[in-house]
Amino acid sequence: MYYSLFINMSMSENRIIELETKLTYQDKAIEDLSETVFRLDQKLEQLQRVCDGLKQKIIAINELTGLEVDEHNQKPPHY
Repeated sequence: MYYSLFINMSMSENRIIELETKLTYQDKAIEDLSETVFRLDQKLEQLQRVCDGLKQKIIAINELTGLEVDEHNQKPPHY
C-alpha cells in the first residue's frame, strides 16, 4: 500500500512539474507574441502616416495641375 501511495505521489509530482513546464513555455510564447503585436502596431501606425502624407501630396499636385480626381470612382489602369 505504501508503495502504491508513493507511486501515485510521484506521478502526481511529475504531472505538476510537466504542467508547470508547459505553463512557463506558454508564458514565454505569450510574451513574444505580445511584443510582436506591439511592434507591428507601431509599424502600422508609421505606414498610416506615410499613406496620409502621400495622399496630401497627391491632393496638392492635383490642385497645382488643376486636376480633380475622385478616388472612389477611378477605374484601375487595366480598363
